[in-house]
Amino acid sequence: MKKIIGLVCVVLFLSGCYFNNTEVFLSPEGFHAADSPFTAGDHAISGIANNGTAAVAVSNDGVIAYSPDSGVTWTRVAAENIVDNFIDGIRFNAVTWGGGWFLAAGDEGRAAYSADGIHWQAGVIGPMSPKNIYCVAAGSVAGRTVFAAAGNDGRMAHAEDSPAGPWYMDDVSTFGSADYYAGNVYALAWGEIKGRGMFVAAGDRGKIAFLRDLSGKWYSNGRAGTGETFRSAAYGNDRFIAVGDNGLIKYSLDPLNSTWVTIKDSVFGLRYLNGIAFDPVINRFISYSDDTIVGLSEFGESWNASNFQSRMAGGGANDPEKISAISCTASRIILGGSRGTIAYSN
Repeated sequence: MKKIIGLVCVVLFLSGCYFNNTEVFLSPEGFHAADSPFTAGDHAISGIANNGTAAVAVSNDGVIAYSPDSGVTWTRVAAENIVDNFIDGIRFNAVTWGGGWFLAAGDEGRAAYSADGIHWQAGVIGPMSPKNIYCVAAGSVAGRTVFAAAGNDGRMAHAEDSPAGPWYMDDVSTFGSADYYAGNVYALAWGEIKGRGMFVAAGDRGKIAFLRDLSGKWYSNGRAGTGETFRSAAYGNDRFIAVGDNGLIKYSLDPLNSTWVTIKDSVFGLRYLNGIAFDPVINRFISYSDDTIVGLSEFGESWNASNFQSRMAGGGANDPEKISAISCTASRIILGGSRGTIAYSN
């Protein structure tokens, strides 16, 4: 079996009723190394998204790869049209799926979109340029498909129906004025609370906000009771969970009323939590830290986690490798690594 360098490996052993009294354990035997097109150049994978079966991964130096089988096999996408539009390339920071489209975005407002994950078109999210885009998301708001992008200095934008645009500048007062450093937005997530679709955005200094209509106004009362920085957010089990620096974990059943609960006794300690996703198949949130710890939780209130750093091939306690992306398909969990490694679960 090909070595997996720098990735935590997770396997899920279920006992009892599938959704009742389910025990979940972590073990390196549950993941397999994919033949990744990113490893040849040590391309750091910055995002993975899927439409249920097919998956797309992007790197911080503009590489896109496609998997038709939930992360088992990967092919580098020929995206010459993207290169032609951006002479000096593009740095992708995030990718999402929604409304029938994959949307990848990165530095200087640059983006690319595809309906099938294979054929891509280049674009610029005008209201974001020349700011860097750190996160993207898609979902339904007020009966319309909405794509959202956010990043540097609290800059935020949205488009309806298609990632091709037009894109509209959103009200950025939640995170501050775009005219001066106001704090970056690192996390976007879409979900439904009481049947109402909405986006949650989170970022620097504990700021958090939500978009509940098509006005482009993000609502918030400021911070979610913390001064730490949020790095990622996800929706599942009727709640949003946002994670970040120094073991920051908060969940909300009602973002409309800015009610966020802090998880104080986390197994992550004071580690930085850089990513979180929800797997509807195993009904668990999955989060990973800035080293090699992966944690699982049904509701975000209690977590179990494991550190396999000392058991990873060629690594040990000083292994510099990191998990840098995660995506949950209808059949597998996919992990991306900081040097282009990809692993998929059974």
